[in-house]
Amino acid sequence: MNNPGTNTKLQGSDRRNPLRIGFLANIRVSLKLTLVIAIMVAGIATIFFASFQGIRTINSHLTDIYKNSLIPITNISLADTALANIEAQTESLRNPNLNAIERNNRIETILSSEAVFAPILDKYDQEWVTIKNPAFTDVLRTAGKLDLQKDELATLAALHISYERYLTARQTYRIGVQAGHIDNQVEGDTRAALFETRQHLKHLIDINNIYADISNTAAETAARQVENFMAIILVGTILLGIILAYIIALSISTRISMVEKAASAMRQGNLQQDVAGLVGGSDEISALAGAFDSMASQVGELISGLEERVQERTSSLEDANRQNKRRAEQFETIAEVAHTIGSTQDLQSLLPHVAKVISQQFGFYHVGIFLLDNNHEYAVLQATNSEGGQRMLDRGHRLKIGEVGIVGYVANTGIPRVALDTGSDAVFFNNPDLPETHSEIALPLKIGDQTIGALDVQSTEPNAFSQDDTTVLSTLADQVSIAIQNSRLYDETRRAIAESESLYGQFIREGWRQYADAKKVIGIHRQGGNSVILSKHIESPAPKIIGADGREVLNIPVKLRGEVIGTLNIRTPDDHMWGHDEIDIITAIIDRTAISLENARLLEDAQRRARKERTIGEITSKISGSINMRNVLQTAVEELGRAIPGSDVVIQFQSGGEAERPEK
Repeated sequence: MNNPGTNTKLQGSDRRNPLRIGFLANIRVSLKLTLVIAIMVAGIATIFFASFQGIRTINSHLTDIYKNSLIPITNISLADTALANIEAQTESLRNPNLNAIERNNRIETILSSEAVFAPILDKYDQEWVTIKNPAFTDVLRTAGKLDLQKDELATLAALHISYERYLTARQTYRIGVQAGHIDNQVEGDTRAALFETRQHLKHLIDINNIYADISNTAAETAARQVENFMAIILVGTILLGIILAYIIALSISTRISMVEKAASAMRQGNLQQDVAGLVGGSDEISALAGAFDSMASQVGELISGLEERVQERTSSLEDANRQNKRRAEQFETIAEVAHTIGSTQDLQSLLPHVAKVISQQFGFYHVGIFLLDNNHEYAVLQATNSEGGQRMLDRGHRLKIGEVGIVGYVANTGIPRVALDTGSDAVFFNNPDLPETHSEIALPLKIGDQTIGALDVQSTEPNAFSQDDTTVLSTLADQVSIAIQNSRLYDETRRAIAESESLYGQFIREGWRQYADAKKVIGIHRQGGNSVILSKHIESPAPKIIGADGREVLNIPVKLRGEVIGTLNIRTPDDHMWGHDEIDIITAIIDRTAISLENARLLEDAQRRARKERTIGEITSKISGSINMRNVLQTAVEELGRAIPGSDVVIQFQSGGEAERPEK
């Protein structure tokens, strides 16, 4: 197809053709001869009418193609893209690693796509359904395709039903997702309804493609009919003109031939032609050429406008795809950092990895993580990804809080700061280790309302940080803050557990030492059928050794929660070889025995404490019942004497270095 903007002249024509120059081209044919007038006027009028009707028909068909095919197809294709986006976002919600913010972002994307789809569906109902276009209905009736309208209406109704079912299921599914619970049944209903909606929409696109083919065929048929009819009239007029006036007939046929060639060129795509200039004159043929030029110009403008719209829509879709790809990469970065945080508790390995991931995924020149020192005077560099940052890290780089650079500003105020051109920013600290920096952003690392550090990101590009980058980096900064807090809590918990275990071990050892001293019991020795209480320690051989008598002796430590509270020695009367199963059984019995011994000791200790508290309570109750000083003292010494039989109890007051007579 030729470029519509090209002005191509018809070959074989010349403005200086003697057959159409001079007065013949400016005199109406009806004035030349009475008979010729009647014949030629009838022929020319017929040609004019046929051309006019043909132009109207072609213009009508082209308008139908645009209104009934191109616009609906373009829009419902956009609606199909929106449904595809909804389907992709719904699929991504099944990811169990998504946090609440990511789920809400995907839900917002789904709602935005629904906002694109719904108006297109409504407009199709109101404007584009072909049953509301009687002229196009006649075209379908002529083509024998009226059943397509029934199919269109049925598909449209099914589309509405499936979309409403999707909206109902999606609302329930959305509530469950936001609550953190995904119902598989509801999810299946939502995806099934969405799939059915897309199938109906694709069928509707197929129907509109058929409409476009029918409209195109009708337009081509109409053009051929106009050409055929004009050819017939032209031949008849030429034959009659030859009989009456060769020159007149030849002049008319030549000019009509020019119009016919212009019509053929138009059919091939050449819409910008100076047909009126080629025909010349001021008669009916000239008017026809002018109308043809006007129609061709309008069609060219219409096609050019459609191409521009398609190009604009394509460009918009490409921009949207690029933005979606960048967001997907950003979400992937957030997920990777979150995974690292969840699997790493050591700050020394976590922070460098986070800095490296942010730099690689976003393409930033330098990423540094600062933490405040214990005195909250300096922000100290803890991790970085760049070579210059590594040099800073090696020499213990730190920034005065509130005084140096945007890191110091952020560490002091707890407010994010962006320097889009650090060379002109008043607070920028010129760092020779990072000479290529042209823009910088620092975000606070916070735990609650307390600032614990800053995330510093620098780029070699001016104005490198968009609002989306700031939002994503803020999210990453929050995750890093949580990771730092978790690591610190993890270290504190480990230290507390270690101290608790150490104190508990001391408690067990001291308890058993005091118990053995109080009971005067070292252990028990059973030999043959007799058991003897041990009052002193006996030598404990090493585990599983040969005794002095040549027999194998088994020595197993008695442990209670990791603390050794005694030993078990077993000597067999014969040359018994201890197997692994026997040793495992004995060890299990000893472990349970140790627990039972501890329970018995704790019970005795509790009973002893209860008796002590009961005695104290009884003595206190009797003392409290006395109402004068002498009775109180008398009751006290008597009860103490009963509690400690055979003891000598004295209570006396000190006053001025002299002691009163004791009460006994």
